[in-house]
Amino acid sequence: MTTGEKVRILRQNKGWTQEQLALKIGRGKSFISHIENNRDKPVELIVDIAKALDTTPSFLMGWERDPKQKRYLNHYVDELTDEQFERLLVYFKKLIAENDK
Repeated sequence: MTTGEKVRILRQNKGWTQEQLALKIGRGKSFISHIENNRDKPVELIVDIAKALDTTPSFLMGWERDPKQKRYLNHYVDELTDEQFERLLVYFKKLIAENDK
């Protein structure tokens, strides 16, 4: 997923328009449009966008996974039944084995 796609999804998840996000970081709507269409990505402004969207610049730039997604997964793992947890564990082991090949 590109930086622009991440910005768009996170913005939409908050129910914000491009203009609303732009106002939060002190820019115009066209700036957000450029980011979302994968044009300009000034790193110094990615920091401001990440703060506004409650994520990290590293996630937006594709350097790391979203830490909130990890917490989301951890929360739901705790809610699984023992049987569901065992099935998930088998699935994870298969994924890890595939990556080791």
